[in-house]
Amino acid sequence: MPAVPQGYSKRDYEMKKMFLAVAVLALIALNCNAALDTYALTDHDQVLAAQATELQMESATLLVPQVIEAAGAAVGNTNNVTTYVGKCLLVAGIETGTVTVLWGQSGATLGQLGTNTFDGPAALEGVEVDPTTLRGTNAAIYVCASATNSAATTNAFSCGLIRLTPRSALQTITGSAVDTMDYKGYGAIIVSIGAPLNGATNFSGTVTIQRAAASTGTWATVTNTTGTVTHSGNADAAVTRLPYEFGTGGRYIRAVFTTTNDAADVAVTVNSFK
Repeated sequence: MPAVPQGYSKRDYEMKKMFLAVAVLALIALNCNAALDTYALTDHDQVLAAQATELQMESATLLVPQVIEAAGAAVGNTNNVTTYVGKCLLVAGIETGTVTVLWGQSGATLGQLGTNTFDGPAALEGVEVDPTTLRGTNAAIYVCASATNSAATTNAFSCGLIRLTPRSALQTITGSAVDTMDYKGYGAIIVSIGAPLNGATNFSGTVTIQRAAASTGTWATVTNTTGTVTHSGNADAAVTRLPYEFGTGGRYIRAVFTTTNDAADVAVTVNSFK
């Protein structure tokens, strides 16, 4: 143990040593904190906000609205609905009589895959159907509706098949420009592409990262080997992380999502020190 300096009591000397030790630790902590202030906190921005592909209602007219004479009948056109996937709504308008809907694997074999019958009097009747299930292992599915007026007076009839479908299977969605001025060093661009909404096996969805010197400037695709992400097939894609160095090649970045043969959900964010 070192000797107590002249002029100090042992108690005063020990207290002074403790004070100096605490002061040194405080200075180290402050210096570390100052060094960490610039880089310790991560931040993120949405380069392409998470979104589902817009859906729209699409209908196939199986029996155009018409008036049928007493004891009369009418047959609508045969519709090829092979591309219909998932649940649909089958709707029939009847005053008095019957509307019969036949499903088949071809236009010549209607009724083989299923039948739906609507009986009046009713202003409107509907039922949920799944063309995928009705088609089964067959290559195609067709549907046709007919109406029979069982009354002694004229009556009105109609029939339609309604589904929700992606607005377009060929899309280009451009994300907002993100200012990366405050980002430091290396970061990651996180890309998530969902499964094709219609289950297309030949689906392709690609996210391309672009950059520019100004938000309204000329955009160029990032040319490094991790500049794009492509998801193909009909399974959910894994989240992909693209390394990105900020401060090079342009102040602003954005993401562009393009699809072919189907549509899919997408999200792109950028994460880094800020």
